[in-house]
Amino acid sequence: MQIERSSFPTPWSLENIEKLYRDSRSLFIVARNENALLGFSLSWITLDKIHILKFAVDMNFRRNGIGRALLTETCDKALSRNARIIWLEVREQNNEARSFYANMEFKTFARRKGYYGDTGEDALLMAKIISPECV
Repeated sequence: MQIERSSFPTPWSLENIEKLYRDSRSLFIVARNENALLGFSLSWITLDKIHILKFAVDMNFRRNGIGRALLTETCDKALSRNARIIWLEVREQNNEARSFYANMEFKTFARRKGYYGDTGEDALLMAKIISPECV
């Protein structure tokens, strides 16, 4: 929850995250070292698509390859469950996240006007086709 609270302007509650964790469509992956949780990816797989709902790395450990490792593992697990397209929403103003996903070969394909209720900010939808060479 510490990473959730420090990474998102409107963090989800522990109850919401636990509910998704227990859902059979969910894929929850964590990155950790011997001392702490470093990041997590929470996704939902339906048919041949995986929707990244939450993706965050502890601010103290960013730019160390943890996000890349999380995304690679997310793609690997999604492929094993027959997903072929990975997609997500990202805040238009979140340049760091947009740059990360663009570097991972995600392409912006749509915009959702006023998607984020807390700020009214638009969401950009980004996606990529996944394969065994995902990242």
